[in-house]
Amino acid sequence: LRRQQVRLAQAEASVVDQRLRIEALSIAFQIKKAYYDLFELGQEQELIREKIRVYEAMKQIALAKVSSGNTSSSDVLQIEIQLKELLARIEMLQSAKAKPLADINRLAGRPLDASIDLPETLAGAILPFDKTTLDTLIDTTHPALQLFALQTEIAQQQLSLNEVHQKPTFGAGIDYIYVNPRTDADPNQNGRDIIQLTATVKIPLNKSRFQAKDREERLKIESLADRRADLLSQFRAQLIGAL
Repeated sequence: LRRQQVRLAQAEASVVDQRLRIEALSIAFQIKKAYYDLFELGQEQELIREKIRVYEAMKQIALAKVSSGNTSSSDVLQIEIQLKELLARIEMLQSAKAKPLADINRLAGRPLDASIDLPETLAGAILPFDKTTLDTLIDTTHPALQLFALQTEIAQQQLSLNEVHQKPTFGAGIDYIYVNPRTDADPNQNGRDIIQLTATVKIPLNKSRFQAKDREERLKIESLADRRADLLSQFRAQLIGAL
């Protein structure tokens, strides 16, 4: 019984450790995603600024043509409308950058408005593994999937412990009783302490409780297997989309 309890405690401790790994992986992913979102918004702003410079040059040309009578002022007006739209777009993108910036700082434990230096360019993604290898790595090493294995182990340990509890238990011991010697008489073995051997037998009577626990843990094992298969399918779909 003691051995089963130790194994159960070890399995439960492993689950706690695995949950910490999952949380760390999730935080790292959130930071990376927010970082690339922030970079993308900055790049889009830079592209719009390039467009603005082009439109500013076109506006100067249009103004010169208006002055020489070669075009109407409507051309200048159209360019100014485009410029206003581009400037509004830059402001909107600047507002959108607040969320990924705050997410990064929050996850990193920094002030939410702390600045982040971004590179001007990023290298293209280089995948060190092919799809089949990535799929295998996800299946065998992803902590969220490994968690199901640990939770299944806990359920199996609970089954083993439940089986032990259903069996009769036996105990043996010794009772020691100190006896004061009598002063009013002197019987045989007067004042001799008593040593008494004891034995106990415990027989579980409520079998239905153990049977219900057994069904509960077996259903839990089946549920964990189904949930793992579903999560693995989700990961595989995300992998296909990412590739």
